[in-house]
Amino acid sequence: MNSSLDEEHPFYLPFHIGLHCGLRVGEVCGLEWKHINFEEMTLEVEQQLVGIKDENGKAQWQPRPPKSKAGYRTIPFGNTLTEMLRRTKKRHLQNRLKYGEF
Repeated sequence: MNSSLDEEHPFYLPFHIGLHCGLRVGEVCGLEWKHINFEEMTLEVEQQLVGIKDENGKAQWQPRPPKSKAGYRTIPFGNTLTEMLRRTKKRHLQNRLKYGEF
């Protein structure tokens, strides 16, 4: 089993977003493409993914707003992360064209 975190690994981009921007795991998981500004090289933290337990005690993952006003923020990032994001978005668009809604 290959344990390297190469570009094909599902955690590659989330790991690098957290590393380059100092985001918490829930904040990284709450990001959507609409939160990324490629021209200004910034991302907006407007939500986080939170596990909410249902009546059976099973966690349901839902986007929620940050816990405080300080949680809403704009974070700049550099060229390295910009290129990673561009490559990933391009792959997502190609896959959407190839697979449609699936």
